[in-house]
Amino acid sequence: NIYSDFSLDDTLRWDVPEGWTITPAVLPVDYPARVDGTQEFTAVCTGPLYPVPTATINFTYGKDKQVKVTRPLKVARTAYCYPALGGVKIDGRLDETCWHDPVGTMFSEDGGPATTDPSEFYFAYDKDNLYLAAKLTDREIDSMVAKVSKRDGPVYGEDCVGFFLSPTAYSDTTYQIYFNFLGTAYDHKIWKTAQGELDYARKFDGDYEVKGIKNSDNWTLEIRIPASVMDLAGIEKGDKWEVNFRRKQPRLSATADWQIPIGYPDYEGGWLIMR
Repeated sequence: NIYSDFSLDDTLRWDVPEGWTITPAVLPVDYPARVDGTQEFTAVCTGPLYPVPTATINFTYGKDKQVKVTRPLKVARTAYCYPALGGVKIDGRLDETCWHDPVGTMFSEDGGPATTDPSEFYFAYDKDNLYLAAKLTDREIDSMVAKVSKRDGPVYGEDCVGFFLSPTAYSDTTYQIYFNFLGTAYDHKIWKTAQGELDYARKFDGDYEVKGIKNSDNWTLEIRIPASVMDLAGIEKGDKWEVNFRRKQPRLSATADWQIPIGYPDYEGGWLIMR
């Protein structure tokens, strides 16, 4: 979408990395003042997901005044959340049948391949709960760091997993939650105000059930988040959430993200769909 208080007459150009195709890659744009403009493009990726294409246009913001504006293409990956038939026992073992088809392709914070050891993330649900699980390979498992036991302590500086959950598509509210191997949580409720600014409920504390297990070359984590924690009456098949998630591995000074960027104010989420 394009909108300005002044007429806009310029050419929009895409910078297209190798492996991507944008059609059209060059597009003349001519809009009167105060008119919403919408342009459609077709984007195809046959190579690396990152870096993404970026669009550039000279934007008129005053009489005889322009500024060059560059915006990246928003990418939204899709993960699936499966019914927890028969329930989930939070014991860290990941032996329930709902734990299948994990998400394993992650990226470093600059968009390159993840430099952590391999990671797998799983998602399941029933009417009253969201279930999360992760299997985190660590080739030097005895170096795994998990010491923080105080709620809302600096879990994010240890071996941990983090989730950004927006339970309603295009919601202005996101729940940011980190867990370490001990099950210690660091969580915030974050929302966008009517003025477009971010506000935080730093004293927000969700009621989670968490259990971790350390194995010979990996550690696993199993998590139950009641729907009520996120002000939901329930979770149903077909629900679509905006999500992002990550793994931190201090031994390698590395972070693996599902989508980038992951932090505020440039939070970008993909989709979690209840099957």
